[in-house]
Amino acid sequence: MIKKVGMIVKYNRLGYLIGEGFSNVFKNKKSTMASIIIMCATMIIFGLFLIIGENVNHFVDNLKLQQGFQVFMKEDATQEEMDKVKEDIRALDGISTIEFVSKEQGLNTMKEKLKDEKGVLDGFNVQKIKASYIVKVTDLERSKTIQSEVEKIDNVVKITNSNETAMKLISIAKVIRIATYKDCKRYDECKKIEKEAFVTCQKKIKEHKLKMCLTDVECKFDGSKMLFYFTADGRIDFRELVKDLAAIYKTRIELRQIGVRDEVKRIGGNGVCGRELCCCSFLSDFEAVSIKMAKEQNLSLNPSKISGNCGRLMCCLKYEDDVYQDKLGKLPNIGAIVKTEDGTGEVDSVETLKERVKVKFKNEDVYTYKRYDVNDIRVIKDAVKEKIDEEERQHKKELEELEKLEEIDIKGGE
Repeated sequence: MIKKVGMIVKYNRLGYLIGEGFSNVFKNKKSTMASIIIMCATMIIFGLFLIIGENVNHFVDNLKLQQGFQVFMKEDATQEEMDKVKEDIRALDGISTIEFVSKEQGLNTMKEKLKDEKGVLDGFNVQKIKASYIVKVTDLERSKTIQSEVEKIDNVVKITNSNETAMKLISIAKVIRIATYKDCKRYDECKKIEKEAFVTCQKKIKEHKLKMCLTDVECKFDGSKMLFYFTADGRIDFRELVKDLAAIYKTRIELRQIGVRDEVKRIGGNGVCGRELCCCSFLSDFEAVSIKMAKEQNLSLNPSKISGNCGRLMCCLKYEDDVYQDKLGKLPNIGAIVKTEDGTGEVDSVETLKERVKVKFKNEDVYTYKRYDVNDIRVIKDAVKEKIDEEERQHKKELEELEKLEEIDIKGGE
């Protein structure tokens, strides 16, 4: 009996709550409608983003398969030389297909593009057209690196790139969707595989006695490929190593040789400023940096103070270089003779960013100093800028070594 009474009370409470809910909906029609509209709008917007994301990804995937670059050879290249170019391109990592385009095919393509005006090419000497190869890559994001390697091949004169649009779309499509529990689990599995693969690869490197330093291992999320990043002084024949790793992991193996800057970018760390390294947070391309930039910014020329974690000149020297170049063009050199409202004097020091100079006046045996804006002085005789100061002289050998390393890195990246 008590049990039945308890159940009746529960049902009554439930009925009461449902009744109150409906009555409140009708009592507050405006706020209820506003809530429903907001919820519907949120779901529609979220759905649209999902649909757009899926379509962009599908489009990018198709674009990756279609996009490539065209390699043009010298006009007088022989068939043997063209075959050699093809072999050299095919030997590079990341090449999908290579299609030969003869001079005649190139002329026909030009005529097709001209359509109604193709008559202008009548009588055109086909020998003036360069034979070429259309090269497609397996990983579009590596296209730029592969092109720089192709440019070094003998008899290659020009490369036309059609990947810019695709690369922009790929950068937009980086975020696919919110990660699920399954995705997170797969991510943890990949990290575990990477750690094991790193140890395994190091053992194999010792077995094959290869002069290379393994930096990082990356396992693709879908398990389609594993990338092993390493540094070395020269070219390494790692074909046997690739075979061993492929036999162990039963997937496609790719070894990539990287520079010291790329190595630090993958490892990570903090700079002397205390912040995360620029190359790890936002810097995508490495630009040439020189000792001259440090000198113009009045920085210490002690190599330990202007070098980054990679042992090369700090990339941040480049950030303000354009500003300094602009302002230094307006300022006289130290030692220049200038005319001011207070008379003629000699420039003692320069405040580049403020565009001010400190002028030294001599009155018998007494020297006086005063600061002026660059617009308030007139240069009578400019001085020759001192090429080497005392600090630079002290660290001459180390600075020269840094400059050589920079040149090697630039040539290696071209």
